[in-house]
Amino acid sequence: MRRQRLRVELRLTGELKARYQGSYVEIGECGPRLKTVESAVYKPGRKDHNAGGRSNWMQGFFSRPSPPLWKLIRN
Repeated sequence: MRRQRLRVELRLTGELKARYQGSYVEIGECGPRLKTVESAVYKPGRKDHNAGGRSNWMQGFFSRPSPPLWKLIRN
């Protein structure tokens, strides 16, 4: 099995399956699980708050007056 892929799947039913070269192989757990599927906390996906460019938080930003350039450069 050197440099081969083994896919381990934890099903929603709690079953543990392993897939090697397109077929499922028998496996067993070595010890107790630390976290079960039932106790896992569901975290919803991240929302895109600027979907479609509808944000207007910078509206009017470039139309504000700015100080003269010589005041910005001078230290």
